[in-house]
Amino acid sequence: DLRAHAGRGSVALHATTATLTTRLYHDRLAQHGFDCIEPTKDEQEGLVQSRGHHGFSVVSADAKLVRDSFHIMAALESQALRLAFVRSAVDVAALRDLSDSLPRATTKARRYELDLAFHRALTDGCGNERLLLLLRMERSRIALVDGAHRRGMADLDGSVRGHEAVLQSIERGDIDTAAAELADHWENGIEVVSSWLQQSVR
Repeated sequence: DLRAHAGRGSVALHATTATLTTRLYHDRLAQHGFDCIEPTKDEQEGLVQSRGHHGFSVVSADAKLVRDSFHIMAALESQALRLAFVRSAVDVAALRDLSDSLPRATTKARRYELDLAFHRALTDGCGNERLLLLLRMERSRIALVDGAHRRGMADLDGSVRGHEAVLQSIERGDIDTAAAELADHWENGIEVVSSWLQQSVR
């Protein structure tokens, strides 16, 4: 069927366009010094939006997208941390090194890199591959909506305090408090990043 064949071709073309658009976005981040993992097909979902016959474009960041993404990250990271803690798979020494290094970092790119490494170290030991995939997808969205490729970190001091609170609870073996503080860390970031977005468009 000619129409069916043409339809499949159109879908394939749109999928290719979406992939290229996402890659262009990651290239844009790389130009600012940020190390981005090439997104999988699943990770591309949510990073680009269809514009009908006009192809695809990277989604625009707004306050609602920030809230939605940060709420999701609060839930996912808190659960992943709990699972990693139960498995004794949280590298406390590595977390301490990352936490102490963040306030000493002198470039936006390095601060962003250390912040991301800290959050990964909290969650990478959860042992749940599907949860880790969800975290990768949401971190790709976060890198888009929170303006990280332009600003590095919106509130360095606040991030340092939040990391330290989570880490000290882990060091005490108090996983319930650590998970709650990690969720609070993301929730507190909503206002910070939303304010930054408003200022950046003025």
